[in-house]
Amino acid sequence: MARLLSVNVGLPRDIEWKGRTVHTGIWKDPAPGRCRVGRLNLEGDGQGDLVGHGGEQRAIFVYQIESYRYWQEQLKRTDFVLCGPTRFMADMKEALATLGVAPERIHVELFNGSESITPGVVSAAPRAPHLPKDDADTGPLVSFARSGIAAHWNASGYQSILELAEACDVPARWSCRTGVCHTCESGLVSGAVVYGPEPLEKPADGNLLTCCSQPIRDVVIDL
Repeated sequence: MARLLSVNVGLPRDIEWKGRTVHTGIWKDPAPGRCRVGRLNLEGDGQGDLVGHGGEQRAIFVYQIESYRYWQEQLKRTDFVLCGPTRFMADMKEALATLGVAPERIHVELFNGSESITPGVVSAAPRAPHLPKDDADTGPLVSFARSGIAAHWNASGYQSILELAEACDVPARWSCRTGVCHTCESGLVSGAVVYGPEPLEKPADGNLLTCCSQPIRDVVIDL
């Protein structure tokens, strides 16, 4: 008997990619419960390119696990590469594990992300974290808990918390710097932030995206 592993839905979004705006429906999240099937679509779902997706006779795409096994044999590969939002990849990893796929055969790649945690920085010698040169006595206090550094936020000097971390040589991960890839997602121990630009997908509860966030009061970050 066939077993349904997951139903994933999501509406299209406009994103900036390589200097142009792209309308894409790649972001899908697992439906929390039953999902109504309409004439053109699943409830809560949409497609960015209606030429090849969606519409009558194409409201649902079903990916059979047998298809993966077929291409494993054709390509002589036994590994899986997952690409997409964090929650989607977590669900797919769990589904593959239930089918007996070993963890070392499952690889993940964030959509529009990068393998590098500091792209373009080559052989940079590490420096001990320190206060920035222009640290002031006013503004919200940004504390990097692991690094033991607390610096004041200067809205005219930095566009994001990531930029402040870099000015302090606090080790931080990043890739897209626009709130897309979530490489920079870190723990928000206390405080609150706002986003500019708004990320395509909010971070998990208790986390923040350092690449596009600004503090609105004192914050403590797990960096």
